Amino acid sequence: MIPVRVGIGIDVHSLKILLGETIDKCRDSGWRPIFLDATIIAQSPVLAPHVADMKNEISRVLSLSDTQINIKSTTTDNLGYIGNGEGIACHAVVTMEAT
Repeated sequence: MIPVRVGIGIDVHSLKILLGETIDKCRDSGWRPIFLDATIIAQSPVLAPHVADMKNEISRVLSLSDTQINIKSTTTDNLGYIGNGEGIACHAVVTMEAT
């Protein structure tokens, strides 16, 4: 399989593997995800057109419906290294439930 790269060279395939292995460890420990809320902070690219695709990929890996996943994006209004286009940040919270 050829890795798919988006934006600034992020290997989407590797990210899905990491997320899948992480959730497997949680499930093995008796926990399952029930909701994910993420905020991506980036000056560019504009992420809104990609949110549906991101939700679809995450829902497949986590076995969640798209209604259990919330992804939003914001900028730093040109402040700091993110505003200068030198980086991207993400804050994510996953609500887990004991199985």
